[in-house]
Amino acid sequence: MNNHQEELGGSGYSSRETPNRQTQMNKKERRKYPSLRSFTWSEDPEKSEGQLLVENTVQEWYDAKHATSSIFEIEFINSLDIKQCPFCESNDFTKYGHKKDGTQRYICKECGKRFTALTNTIFDSKKIPISEWIEYLLHLFEFHSINSTAYDNRNSPTTGKYWLIKTFEVLKGISRNKIGVGVACNETKSIFIVTGTSKPSRKSTKETYSQHIARGSVLVHDDEHSHSILIEELELESIVYPTAETKELSDKDNPLYPVNNLHLLLKQFIRNHGAYDREHLQDWLNLFWFIMNEPKDKYDKVLKFIEMAVLSPKKVRYRDAMSSKHSK
Repeated sequence: MNNHQEELGGSGYSSRETPNRQTQMNKKERRKYPSLRSFTWSEDPEKSEGQLLVENTVQEWYDAKHATSSIFEIEFINSLDIKQCPFCESNDFTKYGHKKDGTQRYICKECGKRFTALTNTIFDSKKIPISEWIEYLLHLFEFHSINSTAYDNRNSPTTGKYWLIKTFEVLKGISRNKIGVGVACNETKSIFIVTGTSKPSRKSTKETYSQHIARGSVLVHDDEHSHSILIEELELESIVYPTAETKELSDKDNPLYPVNNLHLLLKQFIRNHGAYDREHLQDWLNLFWFIMNEPKDKYDKVLKFIEMAVLSPKKVRYRDAMSSKHSK
């Protein structure tokens, strides 16, 4: 275990920027993006063969990326075990027919409202099939930027940002972490915690790590002074590898390589996401934590996220998510 203290980014405007300038920047950030199927010749009644070729090819790409909900998706939704009404939390409800696509409807006998298995989840009132999230999540877990993911999926950049906010909502609190970042790991798991301090102290180190380390276990660390409180209070066996001794070692010979590598991956992850801002640092750490921990298989990880999302009452409205407060 060691500590990673780094300025990861910021927000706001500098002293050289006036509030009017900032307002103009925010308006620019909220600009409407043109349709991905918009062409300069779209209104031309006599299109050339070349224009038709480009237009139809792009349309084929779009159709391939925006398929309707498949029978497998409908069967998955209908297989979900509904425990209670998403509006009043009553467990007195019954089936109430199907939507046009075959999705099972329910009606609550207590409040009288109708709902499906996706009501009040991030997939509520979806216009895009859940299946499209699979490619989005694979790209996200592989450190792709939001803009490159939107391009690959033939989506607007605002869709990628909106889905990222939805992803943050599903993962809130998942890492159980409470501007420095504390990082620690064992053979199978890792944690990433906002410490709230620029330099570790005995107090901040205790608050950051004590609930994640088993009493009497082994602490492998770099001899940071603040680690002593963990050793004392949790009765840990201490194995020390001072930085002065390990900095010249190769990765395979460095006993602190596992945690050092997590530092490097975290910096790479932040650099690859232009949408990053310090205000939502814990959300980004929650996402990184989910990426770096079990399950390791990328498809198992995607499935785990989707199952978490459909079972989590966390509806995110586009207007709220993309307001100036959240979309800066």
